[in-house]
Amino acid sequence: MFVKYIRWSLYLLYLTIKKELEYYLPNVNLFEALICFALFVILLMVTERVFRKKISVVYIIVSALYYTFLISITVLGRSGGSKSDISTLFITYKNAFLNDQINLTDIVFNMALFIPVGLLISRYKKNVFCVTVLLLTPVIIEFTQLFTGRGVFEISDIINNFVGGLIGLLLARLIAKAVEIMKKKRKDKQVERTE
Repeated sequence: MFVKYIRWSLYLLYLTIKKELEYYLPNVNLFEALICFALFVILLMVTERVFRKKISVVYIIVSALYYTFLISITVLGRSGGSKSDISTLFITYKNAFLNDQINLTDIVFNMALFIPVGLLISRYKKNVFCVTVLLLTPVIIEFTQLFTGRGVFEISDIINNFVGGLIGLLLARLIAKAVEIMKKKRKDKQVERTE
């Protein structure tokens, strides 16, 4: 029963992602996306200087591509229609709680969309910096939607995106710890063999 529910949920998430990509990406202006990409490359290079930490070209390109994709799907590919109403700020949660699968899938999609942000930002060791970036990214996106009229401003999206980013950050930290433990065990075995 549980496996069937998980499989069904993943399939529903797949359909949602496919629908979002098919709907929003064709509307993206290539010139806007290129400017966005260039701005992210510059931002990452400035970050490299500020933190005095060498960033590989591959990391810069992958990060800039992902952030450009993120902005394309959340802002650039959207049409007008931004709105916010205090009475509907948490309507996504209310509907999901009432067993509305569409809103539940939307919550999971918004979290999944930001897991890579957490993975990408995990290279920085300062947790305060990482959490700040994970919080500011969806806040900036949602307020950009509000002020440009491209998309719908929702507090629940900020929360879902932030949680997704945290999941990505925690996954990256856990993977790094596991790799560190495995390296230590391998090193200990090599020391035992030489003795």
